[in-house]
Amino acid sequence: MAKETFKAKEIESSGVEYLSNLFARIECGEIELELDLQRKIDNLMKEFPKKLAGRFLITSSYINQLSNIKKLILKRYNLYYKGFSRYKFLSMGMGIGLAFGAAIGIFLGKIPIFIPIGLPIGISIGLLLGAIDEKRASVQNRVL
Repeated sequence: MAKETFKAKEIESSGVEYLSNLFARIECGEIELELDLQRKIDNLMKEFPKKLAGRFLITSSYINQLSNIKKLILKRYNLYYKGFSRYKFLSMGMGIGLAFGAAIGIFLGKIPIFIPIGLPIGISIGLLLGAIDEKRASVQNRVL
């Protein structure tokens, strides 16, 4: 039987990099392994994705448990996961862009025309702010 290997996209979607960085921080003592966090990690490992007959099997239960662990680590230790800031600021930028487009539309008297123009401007602003925040957090060693 041939050994099954994971592709890069499968590794990324399974959160292996995040988990390995989390375990490294626990081993160094930066994160205290409390009982509830330990239980959540144990339950997550039981659901870890498998590869059967060449197919990558990842369950929604695993994704939900990984998401809950990420939220817990963010709340307790203020440690981000990679990409968190970009998504956080993306929605803020979209709101700013829509308001910006509507304001230009009101000013020029053509509201519906400028709302779609403001949206990509807001998205780019949000992504830029997210990238800046994530870079600052990585310099402060707060990204897992």
